[in-house]
Amino acid sequence: MAYKSQVTQKWIGSTNKGAVQHIDARNTEMGKIVSALKNDLTPALNNYSDKYIERKQDAAKAKMLELNASGMSVEDIHKGIMNGEYEELSNQYVKKVVDSHSGRFEAVETIRKIEEAGDDYNYKDTEGTIEDFWKKHLPNLNEASADFRIGFAAAFNEWSADEKVKDAQLRAEWAHDKKIMNGVKYLDRFAVNDMSTYWDNVKTLNTAMPTQNGEKAYYFDNDEMNEVAMSHAEWILANATDSDELDVAIQILTSDRGKGKGGNNLGSLISTRDPAVADLLDKINVRQANLVQKERRDDVYNKNKTVESVYANAMKGKVVGVDEKDGTEIIRPYNIDELNEIINKELAPLGDLNVVENFRTFFSESREIDNNPSVSNAFMMEIAEGKFRTYSEMIAEMNKRGIPNAKLATANARWTTYMTNKDKGIAPVYIDKVVYSANMTQISKDIVTSFTDKTTGITQNGAQAAVFNAQNYMKNEILTYEAKFEKENGRLPTHEERRKYIEDLGKHVMSVYKADQSAEPKGLITMEKKEKIDTATTDFREEKQVDEIADKIGEKIDAVVKTGITLPEGDFSWWGDDTTWRTDSTDKKNFYNTEILPKVEGYVKQILQDVGLDDSYFGELDVEKLLKGTDNKFDKVVGAFPVEMQDELVELIAKSIFGEKWTIKSSKDVKNIIAEIVGIDPKEIGSK
Repeated sequence: MAYKSQVTQKWIGSTNKGAVQHIDARNTEMGKIVSALKNDLTPALNNYSDKYIERKQDAAKAKMLELNASGMSVEDIHKGIMNGEYEELSNQYVKKVVDSHSGRFEAVETIRKIEEAGDDYNYKDTEGTIEDFWKKHLPNLNEASADFRIGFAAAFNEWSADEKVKDAQLRAEWAHDKKIMNGVKYLDRFAVNDMSTYWDNVKTLNTAMPTQNGEKAYYFDNDEMNEVAMSHAEWILANATDSDELDVAIQILTSDRGKGKGGNNLGSLISTRDPAVADLLDKINVRQANLVQKERRDDVYNKNKTVESVYANAMKGKVVGVDEKDGTEIIRPYNIDELNEIINKELAPLGDLNVVENFRTFFSESREIDNNPSVSNAFMMEIAEGKFRTYSEMIAEMNKRGIPNAKLATANARWTTYMTNKDKGIAPVYIDKVVYSANMTQISKDIVTSFTDKTTGITQNGAQAAVFNAQNYMKNEILTYEAKFEKENGRLPTHEERRKYIEDLGKHVMSVYKADQSAEPKGLITMEKKEKIDTATTDFREEKQVDEIADKIGEKIDAVVKTGITLPEGDFSWWGDDTTWRTDSTDKKNFYNTEILPKVEGYVKQILQDVGLDDSYFGELDVEKLLKGTDNKFDKVVGAFPVEMQDELVELIAKSIFGEKWTIKSSKDVKNIIAEIVGIDPKEIGSK
């Protein structure tokens, strides 16, 4: 039925009353406009709005990633947003994006902090969990937005899930290892005392536990009982200090385990043919063999140290009291009875007759001694280069070669150095350090050159023997220097210090061989003794004011020459053109002796007057007397002027007086005059 309106419609311009015909608004002009807005424009606007928001959010995401990649923290990014520094993050549509990414970034930063503090977490701590550890580093999420929490959780939960699994595995493994180790400690108590009950004690660990999933359970199941035994053997291997301890580990792997619960023979662990058991047994056997060798070496070492100590004590002598004045020990040599007592108490128990006989021979008054330094140096080099296996062998050879007892300290030093370097696999320092070896090679070549005639190029006999002795001498001196330097400085010499030393050593060696071209020159003294001589000589010449007196003599010569030196000239014209002071006539000799020499003597006395010259300035320096000294230190020591300086002084005075008429005889006569003035034999002045 058609709808009939009860309302009278009155339209503008209408004159009639009653129903108005219904018109579809969609077909009107206004209707068409509304439809267009609704069906076409509005979706387009909606779509544009969605795209706009999406673009803003994408830009925000990119900016957040950019800022985070640059190293900025979430706090710094938020501060920048609040300050309006980032246009991409200031729009109302990007808040969700900012919060979400901030949460992700904060999660990554939190994970970094946790990982940095990882050493502070102990999974073995049963009082806490890994979550308890993380709480110290987690941010306050209660005040964060939902989007921030979602972003944080998305990044953190994935990482934390993996870490929880790892933590659970570590805790489980640790709990198992602890259980096994407790079993090892329990078994070790019995194993040390009695291995016959070892496997019975292992089986006591097989205690029944409540059933699990309908199956029987044990505190240590069968596999774990074998594991604890294996772990016990491994533990012994890791901690063993002597070979006997490893016997227990071997028995664990090779002894019969008895019968199982079913009455079956279990056999040994090694009989299971488990590769792990075989591998462990091999390691134990190798370790035991090494320990046996070490124990043998230690026995030899301890024996050597004992013998060395006995010799050192015997060389020192017996302490018989203390000096009341200075508190020093009063020591005397051991007598025969006392030496025999040392043998009985300290050497005989070693069970080596050779050690006893070597000791008796060494301290025997009848032992022949060879004081040749070359013999001693060669012997010391054999010690330093490892010729002797034991200390006793070294002493036996020392006795055989007649090495003086006083050289024992040096021999001990060489022995100690060799044994120390041997353990470290280090060659003697004169070989190991190029600064020594290269210079020693050059010095050896220079020695050969000094033995070689420059004209013929022929090298005289003895050159090779000289090189051999020089090499041994230098090696000994280098070892002495290294040991002394380390003792005094607490360190080894530097390269430069070694270079300076070998340079000085080389100069000394070459000066000796140039002065005495023999295989065994007497001047080849130790550098220590040379240093003492040099120091004493310097002190002696300083005390005698050598340089000052030499200068005074030079000044007196200049003064005498300046005032004029005239020597008588006789008339020997009847001898022809010969006007020189030749001594081929009695008349000339008499004239020279009676007229000229007295004038020369007067000039010499004038030159030497009041300069403080006496007999101590002439002659050859007595080194032993110089080193020995007296209460007056240099009393009766002569040779204050070096020999070459004495020659130069005589010649200088002679030439100053005689001038162009100087001859060798002139210097000889001046020497005689000087000898008479100071009261010595002319032969004691200058070189012989």
